[in-house]
Amino acid sequence: MLDRRDASKARKVQKLNGRAASIRRAKNIVLAGVKSVALHAEEDVQMWYLSSNFFFSEDDISKNRALACVQKFEDLNSAVIIQTITKKLTEESIFLFFRVFCEFGPEFTIFAVDGEEPHTGIVASISNYQPASVYCIDDERLEFQDGDPVVKLPKVLHFKPLKVALKEPGEYLLSDFSKHDRSPLLHLALQALDIFRNDFCRVPITCSEEDTQKLIDLVAGININLGETKLEEIDDKLLRHFANGSRAILFYSDWIESLPAEPLEADDLKPLNCRYDAQISVFGSKFQKKLEDAKILKFSCQNGKLTLTDDDVIEKKTEDVFNDDVWESLSLVLNALDNINARMLMDLRCVYFQKPLLESGTLGTKCNTQIVIPHLTENYGASRDLPERQAPMRTLHSSPHSIDHCLTWVRSEFEGILRKTPNEVNKFLSNPAEYASTMRNAGDAQARDLIERVFDCLDKERCETFEDCISWARLKFRDYFYDRVKQLTFTFPEDSITSSRAPFWSAPKHFPLALEFSSSTSGHLQFIVSASIL
Repeated sequence: MLDRRDASKARKVQKLNGRAASIRRAKNIVLAGVKSVALHAEEDVQMWYLSSNFFFSEDDISKNRALACVQKFEDLNSAVIIQTITKKLTEESIFLFFRVFCEFGPEFTIFAVDGEEPHTGIVASISNYQPASVYCIDDERLEFQDGDPVVKLPKVLHFKPLKVALKEPGEYLLSDFSKHDRSPLLHLALQALDIFRNDFCRVPITCSEEDTQKLIDLVAGININLGETKLEEIDDKLLRHFANGSRAILFYSDWIESLPAEPLEADDLKPLNCRYDAQISVFGSKFQKKLEDAKILKFSCQNGKLTLTDDDVIEKKTEDVFNDDVWESLSLVLNALDNINARMLMDLRCVYFQKPLLESGTLGTKCNTQIVIPHLTENYGASRDLPERQAPMRTLHSSPHSIDHCLTWVRSEFEGILRKTPNEVNKFLSNPAEYASTMRNAGDAQARDLIERVFDCLDKERCETFEDCISWARLKFRDYFYDRVKQLTFTFPEDSITSSRAPFWSAPKHFPLALEFSSSTSGHLQFIVSASIL
């Protein structure tokens, strides 16, 4: 990981091999804010690379890879000096770039194992027994589990050197547990691919039986030399898929289930001299045509054009625009939303119209995806995350005891003063008779509260001059910090007890004291200044 403390002094050389992964690495380094980045590329942009590399365009074909995208990297971070190297690196500089194997030594200490923020909880009491028992307040969900350490502990990991790891890779990191037996074979296949590229200065040609057989023979040879750890069976079919797709970046995982069930004809895999030739070489030109003709929401893709359908806020009113005919015509729905309600609405529509959905979301450096296929997988709304930690309203208004409670209470008051009350006043002023009739028919406590808000704004708390605003702010101070506190301590005196005979004012609740306004206290005066100019 690049240490930000040293980032401004660092210089990085990033080799651009035309694939999207090398561009992403360079992009991340530039965004990290190193002093300078040198982009190295000896070859030119080919049509093949445009399939997954969106830093290149058709105009960049036959240009040097580094020169073709230098301007885009400069636009990412003007503070980073971007240089290009188009010639072969000399022996003196060859150490600046290499194929990386992360070898952290025999022991490597990780101080933040999961990268998550430490869990917190408010302690109500601690017993005097051995071992001691810690009790937290009842009205908050506790994030800890039995046995969890209260303080995050470092973890020591052990690593093998590359020479040993190639022969004894150990435990594989599985991305799909239904393919637990494939990682060992892919480990051999990648070694065989290195030998193939070294011998022939290229990767196997797609649909070349001769190249495919050479790769299979290399895998078999490596496997025999493993001795007791050799694989008992080699899946030739998997290796054939591997050989045909070896021009792409490869990892110890595969997605061959996305390929058509029946073998594709050679003519369907021929390049068409377009930016999607890489995809065509794997999935065929017919499948690529289906992608081009697909209609997709959140982006509606038709005749090669993308049309933004809506922002993150999706409301019921959009149903007038996206009616049944639109939904029936869709091929796929992509979600990139920022709230649960919008996601649930889109999920319900996808279930109703039986449309596949790709649900995705991010939170800081974390992300999640969920693929929903009708009649095959569960839909997004079939399972729910745990609700966010929220305090009851009675706690917020009577005994807030954390900064979260105070922030939530302040936001509620702010929204009521600046949004809800003005909205109600405008409704009344636009049609007083209709408004009064509506409130009279409602006849509930909420209607009474709304009427009182309107009355206070137009009469009792009406402000016509700035002096009126100052008076309003001073009365708000007395209401919030004196009158309400006095009423609370009158209802619950300091010696109050609960129904279980426990002290009412016990941790984390503290007996409050009413504030007398003082113009010499900076906090009191700042409240009046801020409230007066609302």
